[in-house]
Amino acid sequence: MVDDYEWKTAGEAALPSVLKEIENTLASDEAAAVRLWHPAGETGGNLMFMPGGKVISFLPVHQPKMLSEPPSEFTDNGWYVARLVPVLADLGLTSIRTRDEYP
Repeated sequence: MVDDYEWKTAGEAALPSVLKEIENTLASDEAAAVRLWHPAGETGGNLMFMPGGKVISFLPVHQPKMLSEPPSEFTDNGWYVARLVPVLADLGLTSIRTRDEYP
């Protein structure tokens, strides 16, 4: 997602050009986002890089991983953060925001 929340679709082979487009968007001090899927294909969400690229926001939107113990109607945001931080740590992040919007 770039340019005023315009979502685009690209296959895995287009990853280098997608990353370049995100880099260019962030360099223009605008937000950019990608939809991520867990390798097993069981869950995914939108990862948004805020202008400047140091703060990200993640919103699980596809079959969110829920807490395994009561109150199990909440998204297990820690599960997502534990998987995102190691992958994104080298970007110089200063903050990660997650939200739970699912009943």
